[in-house]
Amino acid sequence: IGQSDHYRKLIGLNWIMVIIAIPLNLYFIPESGLGLGLMGAALATICAILASILLRQWVVWRLWKKWVPEFRTVLILAVLVAPCLVIRTWLPGMPAPLILLLKGAIMTLWVGTAAFFLRLLPEAIKPLAKRWPSLERWS
Repeated sequence: IGQSDHYRKLIGLNWIMVIIAIPLNLYFIPESGLGLGLMGAALATICAILASILLRQWVVWRLWKKWVPEFRTVLILAVLVAPCLVIRTWLPGMPAPLILLLKGAIMTLWVGTAAFFLRLLPEAIKPLAKRWPSLERWS
């Protein structure tokens, strides 16, 4: 949607996500609501994002009659979620900023490499293939 003539709809959907997130945070976080604290903030964010995704899917269906989730969507989720579950349990004996830096670097390398070799990002590989023709077979 963001790269089509309908980009204004995307801006509206993002504002809807904000409008949904604020009251959910006000309900989930404080003791006067559900009293979930930080977990409430995470739940409110997830609810707002899911609502935004569903609204975007509805717009894409109305405009182009396409259903966005496909096998590649499941593969992308596996590439992102599986290592997160593994790396989350690893706590090396280092200062917290170094742990964050190390885990961030590992995840970035993993996601970039997996996306490249599983051909999940053809739109990113094509411009690189113009510069390095040996990458053409991966696009």
